[in-house]
Amino acid sequence: MFDQETGDEYVQVKMKTMTGEFVGQVREACQEIFLMIRANCFEEVGFLYEQSSRLQDYVAKTYDGRLEYLWENSSKMAIFMLVFFDIRILKMVWYFL
Repeated sequence: MFDQETGDEYVQVKMKTMTGEFVGQVREACQEIFLMIRANCFEEVGFLYEQSSRLQDYVAKTYDGRLEYLWENSSKMAIFMLVFFDIRILKMVWYFL
């Protein structure tokens, strides 16, 4: 992030201790741009490693389990619910990298 008038790097945006309305607006604008780039330039992959995908398939087929995402806007963490006679018996937390 650079100041267009001076050409200097705007380091305040990287400093967690810096607060204020302007630096907050800059951080928010950067976050929106990063999210837009992520949404338009990358494909989201459920698992980093193929073995994780195979394990998920195995658990789903063997135990009739399914992944439930904890938050609507987060695809990085889910729980695996295993249901036995309509009773939830096991929760496994999955973290996606």
